[in-house]
Amino acid sequence: AADPAPVPAAAIPGGWRGVAYWRLHGSPRKYWSVYDTERLRRWASGVLALPRRTHAWCVFDNTAGGGAVRNALEFAALVGGPHGRDLAAVHDRPQRRPRAG
Repeated sequence: AADPAPVPAAAIPGGWRGVAYWRLHGSPRKYWSVYDTERLRRWASGVLALPRRTHAWCVFDNTAGGGAVRNALEFAALVGGPHGRDLAAVHDRPQRRPRAG
């Protein structure tokens, strides 16, 4: 599946049911737009509804403005992926500034 989808059918993973793959480029502005929480929740619901044996991949390619990392961390927390909450907490923590000298 892709976002933005060039045709409506491309918004839903197709092919073999053992793997579900999303490539999210950002929309409406491809590569620049950051997804809001509601949109991420809809995709997370879709992943969580898959049969347990299905391998699911979600790649955030909205990298031009740095949104991919933020979206991926939030998405991981929503699906309860490995260390999803821990990663989101680290991402939200204020950054340390190096000391001069």
